[in-house]
Amino acid sequence: MKLPDLKEMDDSEAIQWYKKEIANLGRQLAFNTPYYRSLIIWKEQLDKRVEGKKQTSRPEQLSLF
Repeated sequence: MKLPDLKEMDDSEAIQWYKKEIANLGRQLAFNTPYYRSLIIWKEQLDKRVEGKKQTSRPEQLSLF
């Protein structure tokens, strides 16, 4: 099974897709497979991308007015 290209997905789409895949694997008890290991590497790439965006974005300025 082929993993989607992270460059073609925004962060929320990627997270939702990952959650569905992990749930499917859990139902099948398929955690010791090459696909699962590939999925973990894919998730690590997503984590790095999200973390990089956090570090480069400015915090939102809150105002009382």
